[in-house]
Formats: sequence, structure tokens, C-alpha cells
Amino acid sequence: MGKGKWGLLVVPLVLTACSMHSELSADSEVFKGVDKSAAEEVVNEPGVKQQYESNSDEKIRNQIVQARAYDYQSCRAAYDVLKKWVETGEPGTLTSLTKPEMVTEGFTAINEENKKRIELAAAKDMEGFTSSLVGEMKCGREIPVTPGDYSGEKIEAAVAKLTKR
Repeated sequence: MGKGKWGLLVVPLVLTACSMHSELSADSEVFKGVDKSAAEEVVNEPGVKQQYESNSDEKIRNQIVQARAYDYQSCRAAYDVLKKWVETGEPGTLTSLTKPEMVTEGFTAINEENKKRIELAAAKDMEGFTSSLVGEMKCGREIPVTPGDYSGEKIEAAVAKLTKR
């Protein structure tokens, strides 16, 4: 009789503990070391918070939101470099990304893209630099020019106007 009573009590506790996820906020562990405004933008982006909280794989959840925060930072910074380049004939300065406390594959992928852009700017390869922002699977397709303007002009469209592509 004792086993049955505890068995009924333990099963719901285990199931409840396994189905709980931490709520996503700009102060979440995955965002420590990430630009606060980028973290806030990710948290406020329609659908992202729900996607994060409904995914059962913590590793994937963290990769998605951390990559998105770094996409906001790196893509906008690269767009600013390109604008300066078109206006002055010289590329602006693109800097390395700040490493977060919790490094995910999301950060690693965005960081590699950023490093390639730094090399392209140093080599004064405007065509390669521009191509790194536009097209399938490039950040410019989804990242808005204006922070928080999720339905506004995307970087890819702004690059097309800027470079007359």
C-alpha cells in the first residue's frame, strides 16, 4: 500500500519537473554577456519567446535565441559598415563580437560570419561583403534596419536600395 501511494505522488512530480522550462527574459542565462538591447529585442520579437518556451530541447532553445541576438548585432553593424563604404569609398570598422558567458553553436555560427565580414572589409571586397548580408540564409533577409520594428524594412531591402542591386 505504501509503494502505491508514493508511486502516484512521484510520477506527477517527475512529469511536472520534466515539462518545465525557464521563461525567456533578457536576463536569462543564455544572454549573459550579450548586448542587453539585442537580448530585449529577441525576447520581444513576436513568436520567439513562444518558440523558445515550447521547445523541449534546452540546447536548441538556447542556440536559437542567442544566435538571433548576435544576428541583430552583427547584421546591423555590417549594414552600417556598408553604408559608410558606399558613402565614402572606405569601409567602416567592423569589430569582433563579445563572447557570451554561455557559448552556444548559435553564437559560434554568427561569430564565424562576422569574422568573414571583417576579412572582406579589410580586403576591401565590397561585393563579397555585400553578398554576406543578402540572399538565402543570410541575416539581412530577416533583420529589420530599425531595432524593434519587426514588420519594417529589412536589411536586405535597404542594401538593395543602397547598392542599387
